[in-house]
Amino acid sequence: MPSAAIKKRASRLSRDPVLDRDREPKFISPGKLTADDLQWLLATYEHLTSATFLAALTDRKVEPTRRRLKLLKRCLPRPYIDIWEEQRIHPKAYQNAPQFFEITEAGVAALEEHGFVLPPRFPASHPRHHIMSDQGVLSFKIGLKHHPEIEYIGPAAIHKSKHTPAKTRDSKTWYRFPYAARGKSQTACPDYFPIGFRRIDALGIRITSQDNPGQLRAKCPRCTSSNNRALSMNTERNLFTCFANKPNARGDVIALTAHVRGTGQKEAAEWLLEHFPAAGGKAHSAERNSSKGGAGKPHRYAAKRLTPQLIQISQVKPINDNVVELVPKQLEKMRAAQPEKYTIFDWWDDIDETEQLE
Repeated sequence: MPSAAIKKRASRLSRDPVLDRDREPKFISPGKLTADDLQWLLATYEHLTSATFLAALTDRKVEPTRRRLKLLKRCLPRPYIDIWEEQRIHPKAYQNAPQFFEITEAGVAALEEHGFVLPPRFPASHPRHHIMSDQGVLSFKIGLKHHPEIEYIGPAAIHKSKHTPAKTRDSKTWYRFPYAARGKSQTACPDYFPIGFRRIDALGIRITSQDNPGQLRAKCPRCTSSNNRALSMNTERNLFTCFANKPNARGDVIALTAHVRGTGQKEAAEWLLEHFPAAGGKAHSAERNSSKGGAGKPHRYAAKRLTPQLIQISQVKPINDNVVELVPKQLEKMRAAQPEKYTIFDWWDDIDETEQLE
Protein backbone atom coordinates (compact mmCIF):
# COMPACT_ATOMS: atom_id res chain seq x y z
CA MET A 1 0.00 0.00 0.00
CA PRO A 2 1.41 3.43 -0.88
CA SER A 3 2.52 5.43 2.12
CA ALA A 4 0.28 8.35 1.03
CA ALA A 5 -2.80 6.13 1.49
CA ILE A 6 -1.94 5.28 5.10
CA LYS A 7 -4.04 7.34 7.45
CA LYS A 8 -2.08 8.98 10.21
CA ARG A 9 -3.34 7.95 13.63
CA ALA A 10 -4.22 10.88 15.87
CA SER A 11 -2.56 10.94 19.27
CA ARG A 12 -4.81 10.95 22.29
CA LEU A 13 -2.65 13.77 23.66
CA SER A 14 -3.44 15.97 20.65
CA ARG A 15 -5.01 19.38 21.16
CA ASP A 16 -6.00 19.83 17.50
CA PRO A 17 -9.68 20.80 17.09
CA VAL A 18 -12.16 18.10 16.15
CA LEU A 19 -13.36 18.59 12.55
CA ASP A 20 -16.85 18.13 11.15
CA ARG A 21 -17.75 16.58 7.78
CA ASP A 22 -16.79 19.77 5.99
CA ARG A 23 -13.35 19.67 7.63
CA GLU A 24 -14.23 22.69 9.75
CA PRO A 25 -13.48 22.90 13.50
CA LYS A 26 -16.41 22.16 15.77
CA PHE A 27 -17.65 24.87 18.11
CA ILE A 28 -19.42 24.43 21.46
CA SER A 29 -20.53 27.60 23.19
CA PRO A 30 -21.32 27.53 26.94
CA GLY A 31 -25.01 27.82 26.13
CA LYS A 32 -24.87 24.61 24.05
CA LEU A 33 -23.56 22.45 26.90
CA THR A 34 -25.95 19.65 27.86
CA ALA A 35 -26.93 18.59 31.36
CA ASP A 36 -24.52 15.65 31.15
CA ASP A 37 -21.74 17.99 29.98
CA LEU A 38 -22.24 20.21 33.03
CA GLN A 39 -22.28 17.22 35.35
CA TRP A 40 -19.01 16.01 33.83
CA LEU A 41 -17.45 19.43 34.18
CA LEU A 42 -18.43 19.56 37.84
CA ALA A 43 -16.99 16.07 38.37
CA THR A 44 -13.70 17.00 36.69
CA TYR A 45 -13.60 20.18 38.79
CA GLU A 46 -13.74 18.15 42.00
CA HIS A 47 -12.00 14.94 40.94
CA LEU A 48 -9.43 13.49 38.61
CA THR A 49 -11.45 10.94 36.69
CA SER A 50 -11.78 8.93 33.48
CA ALA A 51 -14.45 8.35 30.85
CA THR A 52 -15.63 5.13 32.50
CA PHE A 53 -16.46 6.89 35.75
CA LEU A 54 -18.10 9.82 33.99
CA ALA A 55 -20.27 7.45 31.95
CA ALA A 56 -21.41 5.68 35.11
CA LEU A 57 -22.11 9.01 36.79
CA THR A 58 -24.64 9.96 34.10
CA ASP A 59 -25.90 6.43 33.27
CA ARG A 60 -24.51 6.54 29.74
CA LYS A 61 -22.56 4.04 27.66
CA VAL A 62 -18.79 4.39 27.66
CA GLU A 63 -18.16 4.83 23.92
CA PRO A 64 -20.61 7.73 23.37
CA THR A 65 -19.17 9.30 26.52
CA ARG A 66 -15.63 9.04 25.13
CA ARG A 67 -16.66 10.68 21.87
CA ARG A 68 -18.35 13.56 23.68
CA LEU A 69 -15.37 14.04 26.02
CA LYS A 70 -13.06 14.12 22.99
CA LEU A 71 -15.15 16.96 21.62
CA LEU A 72 -15.15 18.83 24.95
CA LYS A 73 -11.36 18.68 25.17
CA ARG A 74 -10.72 19.63 21.54
CA CYS A 75 -13.47 22.09 20.63
CA LEU A 76 -13.44 25.80 19.84
CA PRO A 77 -13.38 28.53 20.97
CA ARG A 78 -11.75 27.00 24.05
CA PRO A 79 -11.73 23.41 25.38
CA TYR A 80 -13.64 22.78 28.59
CA ILE A 81 -11.54 19.86 29.83
CA ASP A 82 -8.01 18.67 29.23
CA ILE A 83 -5.93 15.58 29.81
CA TRP A 84 -4.25 15.49 33.20
CA GLU A 85 -0.97 17.40 33.01
CA GLU A 86 0.90 14.53 34.67
CA GLN A 87 -0.06 12.28 31.75
CA ARG A 88 1.23 14.83 29.26
CA ILE A 89 4.56 15.17 31.06
CA HIS A 90 5.06 11.41 31.51
CA PRO A 91 3.11 9.77 28.65
CA LYS A 92 5.04 6.48 28.78
CA ALA A 93 4.29 6.00 32.46
CA TYR A 94 0.55 6.14 31.70
CA GLN A 95 0.48 4.58 28.23
CA ASN A 96 -1.58 1.61 29.51
CA ALA A 97 -3.80 3.76 31.73
CA PRO A 98 -7.04 5.48 30.69
CA GLN A 99 -7.14 9.20 30.07
CA PHE A 100 -7.68 11.22 33.22
CA PHE A 101 -9.42 14.55 32.74
CA GLU A 102 -9.22 17.84 34.60
CA ILE A 103 -11.24 20.98 34.04
CA THR A 104 -9.87 24.06 32.27
CA GLU A 105 -10.47 27.74 32.97
CA ALA A 106 -13.13 27.76 30.25
CA GLY A 107 -14.89 24.87 32.00
CA VAL A 108 -14.88 26.69 35.34
CA ALA A 109 -16.27 29.80 33.66
CA ALA A 110 -19.01 27.72 32.03
CA LEU A 111 -20.07 26.25 35.38
CA GLU A 112 -20.20 29.70 36.95
CA GLU A 113 -22.19 31.00 33.98
CA HIS A 114 -24.76 28.26 34.54
CA GLY A 115 -25.08 29.20 38.22
CA PHE A 116 -23.16 26.35 39.85
CA VAL A 117 -21.76 26.92 43.34
CA LEU A 118 -18.30 25.41 43.07
CA PRO A 119 -17.18 23.22 46.02
CA PRO A 120 -13.66 23.33 47.47
CA ARG A 121 -10.88 21.57 45.58
CA PHE A 122 -8.33 19.40 47.34
CA PRO A 123 -4.70 20.38 46.66
CA ALA A 124 -2.82 18.08 44.31
CA SER A 125 -0.92 15.32 46.09
CA HIS A 126 1.15 12.34 44.99
CA PRO A 127 -0.14 11.24 41.55
CA ARG A 128 -1.11 7.72 42.60
CA HIS A 129 -2.74 8.97 45.80
CA HIS A 130 -4.52 11.63 43.77
CA ILE A 131 -6.06 9.06 41.41
CA MET A 132 -6.92 6.63 44.21
CA SER A 133 -8.67 9.14 46.46
CA ASP A 134 -10.56 10.96 43.68
CA GLN A 135 -11.87 7.80 42.04
CA GLY A 136 -12.74 6.36 45.45
CA VAL A 137 -14.90 9.37 46.37
CA LEU A 138 -16.47 9.44 42.91
CA SER A 139 -17.29 5.73 43.26
CA PHE A 140 -19.27 6.56 46.39
CA LYS A 141 -21.21 9.24 44.50
CA ILE A 142 -21.99 6.83 41.67
CA GLY A 143 -23.18 4.18 44.11
CA LEU A 144 -25.40 6.66 45.94
CA LYS A 145 -27.35 7.28 42.73
CA HIS A 146 -28.99 3.90 43.37
CA HIS A 147 -29.54 4.58 47.08
CA PRO A 148 -31.58 7.78 47.45
CA GLU A 149 -32.10 7.01 51.12
CA ILE A 150 -28.43 7.87 51.79
CA GLU A 151 -27.20 11.45 51.56
CA TYR A 152 -23.63 12.41 50.70
CA ILE A 153 -22.17 15.05 53.04
CA GLY A 154 -19.47 16.93 51.15
CA PRO A 155 -16.43 18.81 52.46
CA ALA A 156 -18.16 22.21 52.23
CA ALA A 157 -21.01 21.06 54.50
CA ILE A 158 -18.57 19.57 57.01
CA HIS A 159 -16.44 22.72 56.99
CA LYS A 160 -19.45 24.97 57.64
CA SER A 161 -21.07 22.66 60.19
CA LYS A 162 -21.70 24.04 63.66
CA HIS A 163 -20.07 20.90 65.04
CA THR A 164 -16.74 21.84 63.42
CA PRO A 165 -14.62 23.88 65.88
CA ALA A 166 -14.29 27.56 65.04
CA LYS A 167 -10.49 27.32 65.03
CA THR A 168 -10.70 24.57 62.43
CA ARG A 169 -13.15 26.53 60.25
CA ASP A 170 -10.88 29.59 60.27
CA SER A 171 -7.81 27.62 59.20
CA LYS A 172 -6.85 27.53 55.52
CA THR A 173 -5.65 23.94 55.97
CA TRP A 174 -8.65 22.85 58.04
CA TYR A 175 -8.55 19.33 56.56
CA ARG A 176 -5.15 18.62 58.14
CA PHE A 177 -5.02 17.09 61.61
CA PRO A 178 -2.33 17.40 64.30
CA TYR A 179 -0.65 14.50 66.05
CA ALA A 180 2.30 13.93 68.35
CA ALA A 181 5.19 11.60 67.55
CA ARG A 182 8.32 11.18 69.70
CA GLY A 183 7.37 14.18 71.72
CA LYS A 184 7.02 16.47 68.70
CA SER A 185 3.83 18.03 67.41
CA GLN A 186 3.31 17.45 63.70
CA THR A 187 0.54 17.85 61.14
CA ALA A 188 -0.64 15.10 58.81
CA CYS A 189 -2.27 15.75 55.44
CA PRO A 190 -4.84 13.15 54.35
CA ASP A 191 -5.42 12.12 50.74
CA TYR A 192 -8.77 13.90 50.59
CA PHE A 193 -11.19 16.10 52.49
CA PRO A 194 -13.33 14.52 55.22
CA ILE A 195 -16.66 13.32 53.83
CA GLY A 196 -19.71 11.76 55.43
CA PHE A 197 -22.92 9.89 54.73
CA ARG A 198 -26.32 10.16 56.35
CA ARG A 199 -29.41 8.04 55.98
CA ILE A 200 -32.30 10.39 55.35
CA ASP A 201 -35.39 8.35 54.45
CA ALA A 202 -36.80 5.69 52.19
CA LEU A 203 -37.17 7.76 49.02
CA GLY A 204 -34.64 10.55 49.51
CA ILE A 205 -37.25 13.33 49.76
CA ARG A 206 -36.37 16.36 51.88
CA ILE A 207 -38.95 19.00 52.75
CA THR A 208 -38.07 22.53 51.63
CA SER A 209 -41.32 24.36 52.51
CA GLN A 210 -44.76 23.79 53.95
CA ASP A 211 -47.66 25.73 52.44
CA ASN A 212 -50.09 24.54 55.11
CA PRO A 213 -50.20 21.69 57.66
CA GLY A 214 -51.24 19.19 55.00
CA GLN A 215 -49.31 20.50 51.97
CA LEU A 216 -45.57 19.86 51.74
CA ARG A 217 -43.09 20.95 49.07
CA ALA A 218 -39.73 19.39 48.19
CA LYS A 219 -37.19 18.99 45.41
CA CYS A 220 -37.85 15.85 43.37
CA PRO A 221 -34.93 13.42 43.86
CA ARG A 222 -35.68 11.81 40.48
CA CYS A 223 -36.07 14.77 38.14
CA THR A 224 -33.19 17.06 37.14
CA SER A 225 -35.06 20.27 37.94
CA SER A 226 -33.44 22.66 40.41
CA ASN A 227 -36.87 23.82 41.64
CA ASN A 228 -37.02 23.14 45.39
CA ARG A 229 -40.84 23.20 45.29
CA ALA A 230 -41.37 20.97 42.26
CA LEU A 231 -42.65 18.02 44.31
CA SER A 232 -45.98 18.71 46.03
CA MET A 233 -47.37 16.23 48.60
CA ASN A 234 -50.76 16.42 50.28
CA THR A 235 -50.68 14.32 53.43
CA GLU A 236 -54.42 14.73 54.07
CA ARG A 237 -55.54 13.51 50.65
CA ASN A 238 -52.50 11.19 50.39
CA LEU A 239 -51.66 12.42 46.88
CA PHE A 240 -48.62 13.91 45.19
CA THR A 241 -47.82 15.93 42.05
CA CYS A 242 -44.40 16.46 40.46
CA PHE A 243 -44.37 19.69 38.44
CA ALA A 244 -40.80 19.04 37.21
CA ASN A 245 -42.03 16.19 35.04
CA LYS A 246 -43.90 16.83 31.76
CA PRO A 247 -46.65 15.69 31.76
CA ASN A 248 -46.94 16.15 35.51
CA ALA A 249 -46.57 12.91 37.42
CA ARG A 250 -49.25 12.49 40.08
CA GLY A 251 -51.02 9.84 42.09
CA ASP A 252 -50.92 7.96 45.37
CA VAL A 253 -48.15 6.40 47.47
CA ILE A 254 -47.44 3.68 44.90
CA ALA A 255 -47.29 6.23 42.09
CA LEU A 256 -44.92 8.39 44.15
CA THR A 257 -42.66 5.40 44.83
CA ALA A 258 -42.70 4.39 41.16
CA HIS A 259 -41.88 7.95 40.05
CA VAL A 260 -38.99 8.49 42.45
CA ARG A 261 -37.46 5.03 42.01
CA GLY A 262 -38.06 4.94 38.25
CA THR A 263 -39.96 1.64 38.27
CA GLY A 264 -43.40 0.40 37.32
CA GLN A 265 -46.47 0.34 39.54
CA LYS A 266 -46.12 -3.34 40.34
CA GLU A 267 -42.44 -3.05 41.29
CA ALA A 268 -43.21 -0.01 43.44
CA ALA A 269 -45.99 -1.82 45.27
CA GLU A 270 -43.80 -4.86 45.88
CA TRP A 271 -41.03 -2.58 47.15
CA LEU A 272 -43.42 -0.94 49.62
CA LEU A 273 -44.63 -4.29 50.90
CA GLU A 274 -41.05 -5.51 51.23
CA HIS A 275 -39.90 -2.48 53.22
CA PHE A 276 -43.15 -2.01 55.17
CA PRO A 277 -44.47 -5.56 55.65
CA ALA A 278 -46.66 -4.57 58.59
CA ALA A 279 -48.46 -2.07 56.39
CA GLY A 280 -49.59 -4.33 53.61
CA GLY A 281 -49.56 -7.83 55.02
CA LYS A 282 -48.94 -10.56 52.45
CA ALA A 283 -48.24 -9.42 48.92
CA HIS A 284 -50.74 -10.31 46.25
CA SER A 285 -49.12 -12.06 43.31
CA ALA A 286 -50.40 -11.91 39.75
CA GLU A 287 -50.30 -15.71 39.49
CA ARG A 288 -52.56 -16.21 42.50
CA ASN A 289 -55.05 -13.64 41.24
CA SER A 290 -55.27 -14.84 37.64
CA SER A 291 -58.89 -15.97 37.89
CA LYS A 292 -60.22 -12.45 37.21
CA GLY A 293 -58.06 -11.55 34.26
CA GLY A 294 -54.80 -10.90 36.10
CA ALA A 295 -52.79 -13.47 34.14
CA GLY A 296 -52.92 -11.50 30.90
CA LYS A 297 -52.06 -8.15 32.55
CA PRO A 298 -49.97 -8.98 35.62
CA HIS A 299 -48.42 -5.52 36.11
CA ARG A 300 -51.65 -3.53 35.95
CA TYR A 301 -53.65 -6.14 37.87
CA ALA A 302 -51.15 -6.39 40.75
CA ALA A 303 -50.96 -2.61 41.05
CA LYS A 304 -54.77 -2.36 40.99
CA ARG A 305 -55.13 -4.90 43.80
CA LEU A 306 -52.38 -3.40 45.96
CA THR A 307 -53.20 0.28 45.58
CA PRO A 308 -56.35 0.57 47.75
CA GLN A 309 -54.76 -1.42 50.56
CA LEU A 310 -51.64 0.71 50.75
CA ILE A 311 -53.52 4.00 50.43
CA GLN A 312 -55.69 3.04 53.35
CA ILE A 313 -52.87 2.38 55.81
CA SER A 314 -49.90 4.38 54.46
CA GLN A 315 -49.18 8.05 54.16
CA VAL A 316 -46.41 10.55 53.51
CA LYS A 317 -45.45 11.87 56.91
CA PRO A 318 -42.82 14.45 57.97
CA ILE A 319 -40.34 13.38 60.64
CA ASN A 320 -37.39 15.01 62.38
CA ASP A 321 -34.95 17.37 60.60
CA ASN A 322 -37.49 18.19 57.87
CA VAL A 323 -37.15 14.72 56.36
CA VAL A 324 -40.02 12.92 54.65
CA GLU A 325 -40.48 9.20 54.97
CA LEU A 326 -43.14 6.76 53.79
CA VAL A 327 -44.45 5.63 57.16
CA PRO A 328 -47.37 3.25 57.78
CA LYS A 329 -49.75 4.46 60.44
CA GLN A 330 -49.09 1.42 62.63
CA LEU A 331 -45.30 1.54 62.24
CA GLU A 332 -44.61 3.93 65.11
CA LYS A 333 -46.59 1.77 67.55
CA MET A 334 -44.67 -1.30 66.39
CA ARG A 335 -41.33 0.45 66.86
CA ALA A 336 -42.32 1.54 70.36
CA ALA A 337 -43.27 -2.03 71.28
CA GLN A 338 -40.01 -3.56 69.98
CA PRO A 339 -37.01 -3.70 72.37
CA GLU A 340 -33.96 -1.66 71.39
CA LYS A 341 -31.19 -3.55 69.65
CA TYR A 342 -28.07 -4.25 71.69
CA THR A 343 -25.04 -3.05 69.70
CA ILE A 344 -21.29 -3.48 70.07
CA PHE A 345 -21.11 0.06 71.45
CA ASP A 346 -23.50 -0.86 74.26
CA TRP A 347 -21.35 -3.89 75.01
CA TRP A 348 -18.24 -1.73 75.16
CA ASP A 349 -19.88 0.75 77.53
CA ASP A 350 -20.89 -2.06 79.87
CA ILE A 351 -17.28 -3.15 80.31
CA ASP A 352 -15.33 -1.33 82.97
CA GLU A 353 -12.08 0.47 82.17
CA THR A 354 -9.87 -2.34 83.51
CA GLU A 355 -11.38 -4.89 81.13
CA GLN A 356 -11.14 -2.45 78.23
CA LEU A 357 -7.41 -1.94 78.80
CA GLU A 358 -6.82 -5.67 78.90
